[in-house]
Amino acid sequence: MKYIKLIATVVFVLIAGSATGQYDSDAKVENIDFSIKDADMFINYTLTGTNASDKFFITMRVENETGKEIATKTLTGDVFQGIAVGGKKVIKWDLKADEVVIKDKIRIAIFARLQVPDNMVANNSQNAVTNSTAT
Repeated sequence: MKYIKLIATVVFVLIAGSATGQYDSDAKVENIDFSIKDADMFINYTLTGTNASDKFFITMRVENETGKEIATKTLTGDVFQGIAVGGKKVIKWDLKADEVVIKDKIRIAIFARLQVPDNMVANNSQNAVTNSTAT
């Protein structure tokens, strides 16, 4: 595996989702930033505009300039299930383990989908996604 120094320009797409119906949320993914240290990219964000007790399922999609998805198999940190509202959220992406070399612009989309409590599932059968973008 050949690994070279990273040169990255990132365009962020912020996406917050909410369950429709009686259990609704105004989630916002804000204050997106990133840093690269060694072979790791750290994506920082804040999850706001929701009830303090809400939990979210956070995912991330990365694309190159032509829209081709770049696999993100080694995400850790404030990602996937049970992510609470608040600041100082960090997703760590191990670029070397995923054999990713970033030389051009990439787009990162962060998706936040409200995890509906089990007792509310019967009342919420569909999910809606709202979008906002930042560059």
